[in-house]
Amino acid sequence: MAMTERDHVAATEDAKRGQAADRCTSRPRRRRLLAGGLLIGLLLLAFAPQIVAWSALRHHLPRLRLRGFQEEIRVGSASLSWWGPIELSEIELDSSDGKPCVTVKRVTEDRGVWTLLFRRQEPLHVRIEEPVVTLLVRPGGSNLEDAFAPVKAHPRPWRPNRERSFDVVNGRIEITDATTGRTAEWSHVGLHAKSEPGQTVPAHLELTAKSAEAPEAKPLRLVFNQSGLGLETLASQRAWDAKLEMADLPMAALGPLLGRLIPDLEISGTVTAEVDLHSNSDASATTTGLTGAEWTLTTRELQFGWPSRIGADRPMLGEIRFEGKISADSGECRVERLSLVTDVGRLTGSGAFPMSVADPAEGQRHDGAQPRDRDFTLEGEIDLVGLAQLLPSTLALREGASLTEGKVVVHAASRSRDGRTGWSGRVETPRLAARLGGEEIAWNEPLEFRFNAHAEGDRIEFDELECRSEVVHLTGRGNSRNAHLEAGCDFERLAARFRQFFNADSFEMHGTATAAVDLERHPERGLIFKTRGDVENLLLRRQVTTMVDRRRGDIEPINVEAPAESLPPPGLPVDRRGMRLQRRAEREAQRDARRRENEARKMAKEMVAVPVEEWRTIWSEPRLELVSDGRFVRESNLIELNRVEVASDGVYISASGSIAELFSRCVVDLDGQAECDMERIVERLREVVGPHLHIKGKESRRFAIHGPLRAPGMPAGTGPLVPSELTAKGALAWSSGNLFGLAAGPEEIELALADCALTMRPLELAVSGGKVTLAPQVLLGDRPAMLAVPAGPVIENVELTDEVCDSWMKYINPIVAEATRAQGRFSLDLDETRLALADPASGEVSGRLQIDSGRLLPGPLFAEISELIGRIASAISRNPPRDLLGIDRPLVEMDRQTVDFKLQGRRVYHSPVEFKVRSLLVRTHGSVGIDQTLDVIAEIAFSDEFVSRAKILAPLAGRTLEIPIQGTLRKPVIDRGAIGQLLKKLVPSAVEGLINNGIQKIIERRQ
Repeated sequence: MAMTERDHVAATEDAKRGQAADRCTSRPRRRRLLAGGLLIGLLLLAFAPQIVAWSALRHHLPRLRLRGFQEEIRVGSASLSWWGPIELSEIELDSSDGKPCVTVKRVTEDRGVWTLLFRRQEPLHVRIEEPVVTLLVRPGGSNLEDAFAPVKAHPRPWRPNRERSFDVVNGRIEITDATTGRTAEWSHVGLHAKSEPGQTVPAHLELTAKSAEAPEAKPLRLVFNQSGLGLETLASQRAWDAKLEMADLPMAALGPLLGRLIPDLEISGTVTAEVDLHSNSDASATTTGLTGAEWTLTTRELQFGWPSRIGADRPMLGEIRFEGKISADSGECRVERLSLVTDVGRLTGSGAFPMSVADPAEGQRHDGAQPRDRDFTLEGEIDLVGLAQLLPSTLALREGASLTEGKVVVHAASRSRDGRTGWSGRVETPRLAARLGGEEIAWNEPLEFRFNAHAEGDRIEFDELECRSEVVHLTGRGNSRNAHLEAGCDFERLAARFRQFFNADSFEMHGTATAAVDLERHPERGLIFKTRGDVENLLLRRQVTTMVDRRRGDIEPINVEAPAESLPPPGLPVDRRGMRLQRRAEREAQRDARRRENEARKMAKEMVAVPVEEWRTIWSEPRLELVSDGRFVRESNLIELNRVEVASDGVYISASGSIAELFSRCVVDLDGQAECDMERIVERLREVVGPHLHIKGKESRRFAIHGPLRAPGMPAGTGPLVPSELTAKGALAWSSGNLFGLAAGPEEIELALADCALTMRPLELAVSGGKVTLAPQVLLGDRPAMLAVPAGPVIENVELTDEVCDSWMKYINPIVAEATRAQGRFSLDLDETRLALADPASGEVSGRLQIDSGRLLPGPLFAEISELIGRIASAISRNPPRDLLGIDRPLVEMDRQTVDFKLQGRRVYHSPVEFKVRSLLVRTHGSVGIDQTLDVIAEIAFSDEFVSRAKILAPLAGRTLEIPIQGTLRKPVIDRGAIGQLLKKLVPSAVEGLINNGIQKIIERRQ
């Protein structure tokens, strides 16, 4: 039934009343939800800091104070609130190696999060409890510096305008020298630092620490105070003072820190110090800002070792006392007390001197008063006798000599009279004396250096500049704008005087050197210089011991005992029988005398190795000239070289460029040209390169050197030999050459230095119908320098020569030692090799020698084998020895074969090498020392063809005889005992006959 209009209206009104009722019931619900949400929000806001402390965000909280820190940070727990203090516990900060460098038990800030966010002007007080710093120092840096370098470099756009203070309680510092492994530990470290509003550095700082090596010693204490560093304070109003105190502090506690500067320095002893420094509000009037200092420093039982500088010496100084008191104002520096006293010297000073050449204080006088006189004196003395006793190895006196007299006297003075300032100085050694074997050696006035100068307006005039000595001289004249210096040295006299006192008999110097320098100071261009140096007849030689072969009879007398007079046996009647016995005894005596005479003659002809002292030339230079001109810019530590020329016998070099960062990295930028006469250079280096290298040609090539010569922060004797940034390139060329008797045509070697490696462009050199491939590298990144040779063929199908055999191949194949009439072809392959450049024989080399064919007349080794075979045959047949291999030494034939070799322990080991001589097959294997000593086994195989020519050796047919050979390449020695044992094995049936016929005696006689 359809709904009427009345019913529709009624239904609509009922629906409206239902919706109104629903709205009335949902309004309280919404209010309750809104209140609940607001309560939750308030709770979250109230507990937000603690929620952050509970979450992983706590690990990032320290970065608010260490902006820019990039390494890992871990926080064990945290306590944060709006109003209470902020507290972080168990904090770890990693360094770049992933290990903790700083750990802290607890860090507390006395303010809450609300103050941190909205009240930035409130004072900040931080307490750090039980921090542990693990410091790994190395030359030029440390793990802590690496980790905090980004923090230091992070920009700070604003200055905190609030009071700040930091307290470190019960800290510990563990220091390790990563180079030497030395360690030190500081405990009970305390720090209090306080900064006033607007200051970026602490106004008050107090540091205390105790050395763990000496817990009973007084703690180290450093106090620093300064004022006048606010935003509104001028720099000229700054004032500060500092005080350092320590007592009986072990020097070992400073060892790892000193190792950063000098890695191989070892130091022990104790130090006591009191230092007071201060600067008043007028410190800007002085150069350094320091207006007063007073200090006393004492060390006891100070001992140090420095192998790179003083070798094995470890000098000990009983006590060193250094004390002084100085003050400075705008015009002068006053030294009330300055004293340094050690076991081997002293230095004292007192007086006053102006702070600059032109004293501004004098120019400001308008009252007509006379300028104040100022005098300053500095005096010192070094006891050379005591110094020689402390450094016996460094100052190596002659054996049996002792220095009895010697000192170095230093005197310097400054005088100011009537506004004129002058300076004078003197360094001299009055006399050196020593006692050697009861005789006194003396050198009167070995050295004296003097100078006198005075101020003339704004420049310094040198009235006297002279160094006088028997061996060296220096004179000069001029002023601070222009100067001329001349110097000279007599090397021969210097070496002779040096040998009088010191152990230098094995070194010689000859020649003279002169130098002249002109200096001119230009207001715009800096210091302009022109130099010229000449060296004439330079000869450097050193005495070496070499083993030389000599005939025994030439070095020692060989005496032959005369035969005793033959007498008839006692009791025999003088009849025919007695006379017959007497004649027999006489014949026996004559045979014995002849035998002894032959043995003596043979012994006299034997070659023995004897040590011989000889002089080896290191370098000889008939004339060397050096000319240069350029300028020095002091502000940028830059030398600009307009011209550098070096001319010597066989070499001419010209270059230009610059040297920047002179006193730090010494960055070189040079380009030039070199002309070398290779023949003259090789001849002058003949004792170094040996007799088998001959090169001719006079070629000119360009070269360039760019990059630093020094690595800053790297102590001497450490790090790479050259910085990795240093680069260079150049070339050497020749027109013809001869290497080990092998002819070579014109060639060029290109060299390049980069990344601490000197590389030669791979060179393929055509030599005597074959090829030599060279591609070595000299690696300068480590110490010592290494020679690197890549794996591969070095020599391919090259002719065999006498020089090749007797120079290097004899170490791989000893049969070719001292060989002549060599013919054939050979190749050489090397495995990848690295050798110490200073001592290649101490390294390891392996490779393969391939002999394609070879014929040669052998040397002593084969002669010994051949003679032994003849004597064996003679002993068996009871006939005189005969040459079974021919009247003369026959040619040795070597078929195609490969010989593996290895250099190890200064010996060259080789696999079996085979050669044939008239159907006799010989094989050797073993080792040859770099000193040419032998440890070789020679295997002799007697073929049927060979035995057919010497039937007495039939028992040895088809058998192999192993002969141990020792001695040297020039004088091989066969092991006599081993031969008898081998013969017993090979021919048992003939042993009795061999022994009866004296084989052992024959072999023994050979030795």
